Amino acid sequence: MRKIIHIIQQNMATTHQFPLFPNHTLTIIVYTNLTNAATLISSLREHSLSAAVLRTSHVASLFTLLSAANRALHNATHNQLKTRALESEMLYNLSPSHSITHAFKTFGVADDSTNVVACVFNANKEMLNKLDTVIKGEKVENPQSVLDAMDSDKLERLTKLYKLRPGDFVHRSLPDAVDNILSVRNFKSR
Repeated sequence: MRKIIHIIQQNMATTHQFPLFPNHTLTIIVYTNLTNAATLISSLREHSLSAAVLRTSHVASLFTLLSAANRALHNATHNQLKTRALESEMLYNLSPSHSITHAFKTFGVADDSTNVVACVFNANKEMLNKLDTVIKGEKVENPQSVLDAMDSDKLERLTKLYKLRPGDFVHRSLPDAVDNILSVRNFKSR
């Protein structure tokens, strides 16, 4: 069952509430035709922007993104963060690797990124306004449609990234296979 969150959609942003963490929300905004990726990377490095900004081409689905956010909230609640902030922990939780650096390089915004998803925990109006001033791109009305879209390039990229085999798709979709890998990642020996 995939209905783990309550969704509120407004002003081209989707806000998710987590039943296990009722005091926390995650606001998701997808931007296309991004024109200032390098500037955006500087803002993230300087910590002047409290958001996780990821390449949409590396996110298997909205559910995968929300699962990573849920894991970040769980880790924070139990003082088990591997990174220093919820946003970076969410990004780390998307990675099949246990390397934080690898997660940032793979999933984070790059100089040539044109389509990104911005995720903000417990967003307020001021934070969202700052996001809009820093990110120069067009907002997408339905973020889920972009995140769940699967073209041949994204399929190939994610298959290689998560080391999936053709047999992994016999009884499930690629996003389901990715979710399965990420759900057992913490139980694998390192």
